[in-house]
Amino acid sequence: MKRTISFCMVFFFLLTFTACATTYVLTLKDGRTIVTENEPKFNKKTEFYELKTLDGVMLKVNKDEIIEIREK
Repeated sequence: MKRTISFCMVFFFLLTFTACATTYVLTLKDGRTIVTENEPKFNKKTEFYELKTLDGVMLKVNKDEIIEIREK
């Protein structure tokens, strides 16, 4: 019985956290698109967006190279 309750609780939390993740699509001037795990963060000092792709790769993209950032 405890095992079933534990499984249900873990499943519920995983489902909840998965639903919170929102992907974003960046469209660049050269026509490429980059899909990110979460909203890209803008660094005011460097004027670059810092993001993590769906593959887990960390990237920095110059703000001048980006045409559009939209939620998927």
